Amino acid sequence: MFKNYLLDLKTRRVLNRLGLVQRRNLRCPDGMDGYYDIERLVLTASGVSLVQTVRYAGLIFCAEDIDEWTQMIDGKSYRFANPLVELSHCINTVRVKLPRVPVDGYLLFDHRATFPRGKPANVIQIDSIPAILQRDMRTRPDPGWLTALETLV
Repeated sequence: MFKNYLLDLKTRRVLNRLGLVQRRNLRCPDGMDGYYDIERLVLTASGVSLVQTVRYAGLIFCAEDIDEWTQMIDGKSYRFANPLVELSHCINTVRVKLPRVPVDGYLLFDHRATFPRGKPANVIQIDSIPAILQRDMRTRPDPGWLTALETLV
């Protein structure tokens, strides 16, 4: 139990150190009288990245183009909707709001998840954070992107 607490703390620290500037817990209108909850927008040297944390433990069997993913825990399997679909919708919504800013996105699974058969490129874990999301204080964000990001807040 204490080990999980330490790993959760490590996850939070890694997340808080992503990118040059972050905006968290945003509600972005979807254009159809609804909204998307965006956990984290990270401004990087190459644009804006959405980072959504996904909390599933156990073995995760997934692929980019299937509707349901499978979680295996203690020999039992559970299906859940492919979270890349909602991530894609969120990315498109942010692209509409920030038309001059390159936007991409990632799903972050914590230490409780294992991918025995691989995972899509934009599914990451703490030990596989892409270099593009790493904080580099020598790099300054594009002022236009920073201003655009502020309009979302």
